[in-house]
Amino acid sequence: MDHFANHIFHPEKGETIRSYDELATNPITKETWTKAMTMELGNFAQGHKAMNTPETNPLFFLDHMLSKTFLLIGRSHMYTS
Repeated sequence: MDHFANHIFHPEKGETIRSYDELATNPITKETWTKAMTMELGNFAQGHKAMNTPETNPLFFLDHMLSKTFLLIGRSHMYTS
């Protein structure tokens, strides 16, 4: 499988957008980017109910209580906040 990256251009200026931070903070792209990123994370987790997409479950979001429970029974997780 070949790897590729798509270019993202500013809708008004035509300049290349080079970072996720720029997409997320620019007033013109913020709403679209935030919605798209939310949908993508939902698809990777337990589905995106608003878009009626199925779950694929390669990652799980844990609340703080479940995270603590994992640690108490000796299981670890990659990241928590």
